[in-house]
Amino acid sequence: MQAINFNLLAVIFIPLREQYGLTYAQFGTLIFVIFISQIFINVALSKPIDRIGVRPFIIPALCVCIGGMILFAMVPDLLPGHIYAGFMGTSLLIAAGGGVLELCLSPIVDAIPRDAADSSKALSFLHSFYAWGQAVVVLLTSGLLFLGVSWRVIALAWALVPAADVILFYRAPIAERATGDDAMPIRKLLSTGIFIVALITIGFGGASEANIAQYASAFLEKGLGMDKLAGDILGLCGFAVFLGVGRMLYGFLGDKININTALIGGSALAFAAYLVIAFSPAGAAPVAAIALCGLFVSLLWPGTLAIVAKGLPLAGASMFALLAASGSLGCSIGPWVGGQLTDIAMRSAPEGLSLGLLELSAEQFGLRAGLLAAAFFPLASFAFQLYLKRVIGKKT
Repeated sequence: MQAINFNLLAVIFIPLREQYGLTYAQFGTLIFVIFISQIFINVALSKPIDRIGVRPFIIPALCVCIGGMILFAMVPDLLPGHIYAGFMGTSLLIAAGGGVLELCLSPIVDAIPRDAADSSKALSFLHSFYAWGQAVVVLLTSGLLFLGVSWRVIALAWALVPAADVILFYRAPIAERATGDDAMPIRKLLSTGIFIVALITIGFGGASEANIAQYASAFLEKGLGMDKLAGDILGLCGFAVFLGVGRMLYGFLGDKININTALIGGSALAFAAYLVIAFSPAGAAPVAAIALCGLFVSLLWPGTLAIVAKGLPLAGASMFALLAASGSLGCSIGPWVGGQLTDIAMRSAPEGLSLGLLELSAEQFGLRAGLLAAAFFPLASFAFQLYLKRVIGKKT
């Protein structure tokens, strides 16, 4: 469900742009609003979930997702004169349900009784399924678009996923982390050095992942001139597969991997991948860089979560809520900045622009400029992962 929330719009954006005249800035704003709404949900509900547990929130959140998906598909009929506003409103609804899911799922998995090492690996496994979901969403959505199926039918079909989730969660046994008076209060959490550094770090990690996930499809089709289906399968789906592979490998080999070293190295390699994407001509190099970037950023979110969960075992759902909020803030700011800079660069680019060996249209230049600016996020992640390692060393 989270993969649908975060990736369906990215895959169908070009059809929506061509059909309704949406701009890249509007697309970036949509992504920004989606993640900002998740931040609000994360913060607003963290205390109630700490107090009464996660079970009462799961099924209502899924029902909100179902309603949002159905209304999203009906926007052209319900608001024909206000298409963008309709997309904004329904995306907010879907994001609200997704925000509750994000808030609940990590605590549920982390609370299952096991030793600390297995708990870290389990969190990585959990987040790997987002990546597998992303690959499935990209493959099926791109394939259906290629066959001429309307984006509206596709959106309605994806609403079956949260419907199935409602059935699965209805009687599922759920373990709980510390709740009520046993949980570490937010005030104490915010005075803990390891948590503050992790809060900043996970934001840059979220931005590093989100920019590729949201713009790869449009970049490969419009920036490199690739066939949409081929670009989505080789690039965006490749990104998702490598994202899942990285998280699954940590799930299998977590006790043999120094997670801090993996996070530092992943950030540095992601920065290099961004540069390759922005400066390479059309061909295998940028497609491979997009796919491999999935591996490089795969642990930036779950790995940081695992570090903090291990270091602060008495923290309740509030810890996951605030970390998720920071990650969502990064995921919102990154694509928003990318969309704004893409449109600005498109408007300012002269016709027949030549960049080294590349002959670029204004749109191609804009997309490359946006991704180049976004390389700041993995670079910042690298710096803060280094500092996080120092903070953990002092704590332990």
